[in-house]
Amino acid sequence: MTIQTPKPITAAETVGEFFTEARLDALNAALAAHGVDASRIITIFEVPGQSVANARLPRYHVLYRKP
Repeated sequence: MTIQTPKPITAAETVGEFFTEARLDALNAALAAHGVDASRIITIFEVPGQSVANARLPRYHVLYRKP
């Protein structure tokens, strides 16, 4: 008889992430598209844009709990 140990749960399996434009309407649309409600949001970071090399608009980095 073999005893199976449960697979450890890692953060990569329980936390999802995505980036979206730093606009409230874009954030709400992305949350809806990913099926994330307010109770599953861990944090939202504002990522500043870059204007010189590799120009990029400001973005939101969203971390959320997967179901």
